[in-house]
Amino acid sequence: MAISSKHKIYGSVLGAGLIALVTDKAFLAPADAAAIDPVVAEYAATEQASVLASARGELVLVAPVANTETNASKFMGQLNRIAEAQDLDLDNIQDAFDPSKAWHTTSDDNVVKTTTIGDGPSSRFLRNHRLLAVMGNGESASVIINDKCLFIGQKIDGFTLVSVVDRVAMLDSNGLRVQLELPGNDMIPSKHN
Repeated sequence: MAISSKHKIYGSVLGAGLIALVTDKAFLAPADAAAIDPVVAEYAATEQASVLASARGELVLVAPVANTETNASKFMGQLNRIAEAQDLDLDNIQDAFDPSKAWHTTSDDNVVKTTTIGDGPSSRFLRNHRLLAVMGNGESASVIINDKCLFIGQKIDGFTLVSVVDRVAMLDSNGLRVQLELPGNDMIPSKHN
């Protein structure tokens, strides 16, 4: 039987794979066998036995992996010890992703509502701009005002979008605040009802 170039390529790939396997096992193996996690080692041994048995056509029942302390539970134990050493009150921890109440303006000083009539800059802004959509709340919120999409911190006609809460967009221009509300509040049920 003649050896074709196809067989030579297959043989070369197989030879390279065997050389890589021998090199890995002989020279690149971990120096300390204890470095392997016992759970991983037991799983690997069980999996290997299962694969070999299935290749021979045998049925093997796989025993569950021993219940040993995992890395996650070790880590949680370390965090609890640190909390005790630092005398931290774990029952009263503020959510790191919940912004401080100080970030939200609670006073209505300098806020011009959409019902204000006049001829100042805020009244002109309110007459010429309509809030068409609100997407999200908080710092990642965006709104559509007069067919222009704005994110927190972006400007439209001299007013900067500073906050979005529910159906209301708050804009500021040098301390003068205006508030745009979505139209039709009575048509859409409130989530507070």
